[in-house]
Amino acid sequence: MALIACHECGNQVSSSVKACPQCGAKWKALTGPLAKKKTGLLGKLIIGFIGLSLFGAMVGVIANPKGTAVPEPQEAKHDPNSERDTNILLYAKSLKAALRNPDSLVFEQVLASDDGKITCFKYRAENGFGGTNREWVAFSPAGGQNEGSAVKIICRDKGMKNVTDVALPLIKLLG
Repeated sequence: MALIACHECGNQVSSSVKACPQCGAKWKALTGPLAKKKTGLLGKLIIGFIGLSLFGAMVGVIANPKGTAVPEPQEAKHDPNSERDTNILLYAKSLKAALRNPDSLVFEQVLASDDGKITCFKYRAENGFGGTNREWVAFSPAGGQNEGSAVKIICRDKGMKNVTDVALPLIKLLG
């Protein structure tokens, strides 16, 4: 518990009280290091996911305003020292760590941008109720996103390449 100054009277007050004992000023009137709330890691991740969703939606509307069919992703070639492969492995490891039953994870399809900074996984995994979920998740430097339409827009982008044949053997090395 830190001492902070009351905004009304300037009296030193414990940060745990809801009002100044000297003048009765409410907590909102107090100033000091605890008066401002900091955004924690979870808050920053949520903000990042929202930003990624909005960005993906805008890109999808701009790139495909009439809702015409989007071509299938292109096939990619393997480069063992590429930044793309490193990013795919990091994102796959992150996805596996986030699951309730990591051993149940099965990757079905992997799409990635040329540098791998944006990577999409289609996967199956056991949920907390013992059932199996099958879904898409998109990863970027801002974090992972699995919210419906934004992920579909990101993963169906023309710049995404199908790297499943290259990525699955690499991902199996994770164990």
